[in-house]
Amino acid sequence: MTKLRAEATEKDSGAKRVSFPPDEEIVSGFAEFADRQRTDGRLTVADIVSAYEQSCVKHQVVPNRKALEQVKIVATPGTRTGCLDLRGERLDYHSCESLEEILKFVQFDSINLEDAELEENGAASLLEMILYYESACQLNVSANALGTAGWVALSHLARQSRCLWRLDVCSMPLVEFPAQALSKALVSSRLRVLHLEKASLSGRPLFTLVGTLKKNAVLEELGLGGNDLNSYQDSMQLGELLKNNRSLRSLDLSHNLIGDGGLEEICEGLMSQQSGLKSLVLLNNQITHAGMQSMANVLPHLKTLENVTLDQNKVQNEGIHILKESLMRNRSILSLGLADTHITCEGAVALAEFIAESPQIRHVDARRNAILCGGLMAVSLALRINVSLVALDLDPTAKPEQEEFLIETQQRLLRSIADLCAEKREREKEKREREKEAEKSQTQTQMHLQTRIQTQAQTETQAEKQMHPQTQTQTQTETQTETQTETQTETQTQAEKQMHPQTQTETQTETQAQPQTQAEKQMHPQTQTQTQTQTQTETQTETQTETQMHPQTQTQIQTDPQTQTQTQAETQAETETQTQAETKTQTQTETQTETQAETQTQPQTQAEKQMHPQTQTQTETQTDTQAHTQAETETQAETETQTETQTQVQPQAQAHTETQSQAQAQAQDAATETSCRPAPQNLPDSKPS
Repeated sequence: MTKLRAEATEKDSGAKRVSFPPDEEIVSGFAEFADRQRTDGRLTVADIVSAYEQSCVKHQVVPNRKALEQVKIVATPGTRTGCLDLRGERLDYHSCESLEEILKFVQFDSINLEDAELEENGAASLLEMILYYESACQLNVSANALGTAGWVALSHLARQSRCLWRLDVCSMPLVEFPAQALSKALVSSRLRVLHLEKASLSGRPLFTLVGTLKKNAVLEELGLGGNDLNSYQDSMQLGELLKNNRSLRSLDLSHNLIGDGGLEEICEGLMSQQSGLKSLVLLNNQITHAGMQSMANVLPHLKTLENVTLDQNKVQNEGIHILKESLMRNRSILSLGLADTHITCEGAVALAEFIAESPQIRHVDARRNAILCGGLMAVSLALRINVSLVALDLDPTAKPEQEEFLIETQQRLLRSIADLCAEKREREKEKREREKEAEKSQTQTQMHLQTRIQTQAQTETQAEKQMHPQTQTQTQTETQTETQTETQTETQTQAEKQMHPQTQTETQTETQAQPQTQAEKQMHPQTQTQTQTQTQTETQTETQTETQMHPQTQTQIQTDPQTQTQTQAETQAETETQTQAETKTQTQTETQTETQAETQTQPQTQAEKQMHPQTQTQTETQTDTQAHTQAETETQAETETQTETQTQVQPQAQAHTETQSQAQAQAQDAATETSCRPAPQNLPDSKPS
């Protein structure tokens, strides 16, 4: 570097000069990355303590004893445990830098930095460490002067941290810049709990905060106590928050100046919050019995509100009477806070009526009220009727009475109320234990049933394997044989397609020759007529010979009329047989001509195949269908002719045999008659005398 500086000065001998800082100041700082591999059980608590002590020596700071004690007791490297409580400890910039050796290797559930006298730079560096190492899930930085850099670091932490879900920023004035920084962080943060008590939020800071919380869908608990929120603008902002936000479950507005008018604005917001908010704390807000009317109008419509706290407000007996009917109609409130609300025996009687009718109320706080013997008697009777109430908070000491025996009855009633509440709590514990045991038993029975079913299935499968090994082998062989036969048939079909192309061509030629044979039949009708005449002459000659061979039968037929009719039937049958024979001969001649035509057309079709190989593929499908249809029609015609001839020949043959038997019988009768008749004698002629 010195050479460069010298060269630069030599070259720039004129007005221009270049200077560099010394070597020690060139590197101003460095950033370390989180060494997560070292936290896999390799480090011990002693190593962490020694590293922290070395860091304190490096930064010239005395080690914080409170931090060392908590690390020794709580710290387990690689896991998130315990709490690092540094409340009230003075932490300047160097002491915050030395804490990095602890935050690097130990992750805590919560870190408490309340009233730690954090400076701006120290707070910024410490908050950046907590963000980088994800050192805390809950963080409390109340009562510290963070400054602009600290608020920027806190907003980054709230917006970017993946594990931080609770943030306490109390007793710190949120002026314009801190409110804006925090509201920007709340747009995309994962915070579920945010406490901003005593933060001077009245006015514009609350307006900016509510503007972002309307869009927030993660925050569930919001604490705004002690901010002097008034009954006009601030209450309107709170009502708008309740109208638009659906994620809030708890809202703490204690120690503010809301009053009856502000309560009306809040109740209007609650009307649209029918299925969200569960807890509403209005402790010490200058509310009187006049504001109970707006509360009474809302309570019957709320379905999720479980806790209402009206402590330290002037509700008085009139307010209890106003709330009584609406509380009876409500079916969600489990806890009601009425401590220090200026209630007397009259208000206690109205409260007892509500307790007797409510099926779900579990806790009522009525401490610091002037409830005397009459009110306690009504409450004790209601407690005996009620089943759900477990805790009824009353003052343990008796109030002054005009007579002494009333003081004794007060003490006795207080003891009986406490005993009843204790018995109910024990019953509830027993009931819960029974339910837990029942659930455990159910789960155990289900597990036993599942194990039994599994064991039974395993035993059955093992028994089947042992008892039926042959069936398994048979099924395996059957499947193998089936696959083999399928493969053989596929190979045979492929081989036939490859080995027998000639048969395909022959069938194609036959189908092509069929239309030619039909045309030849149409062109040569003379041959058909010649065959018909030949068959007719043959039948005539046969009939003539039969007549020459049987003259006797002819004479008999002439003499006997019955025989004539029989002979007529015979002749008709013979003519039918002749016609059938003629049809047979016609079909024979047609088949002969077809075969001749096929033989003639074969060379032609072969030549056409050679000349036109493309048309073969087109005509193959057509010829196959034509041949199939013609063969079916021919077979049907042959079967029909055979059945007809059989049906016709059988009655004719029977008639012919009957006629022959009748003729033979007549001939025999005639012969017998001639043999029995006496021969004629030649007598001489004689004349009478």
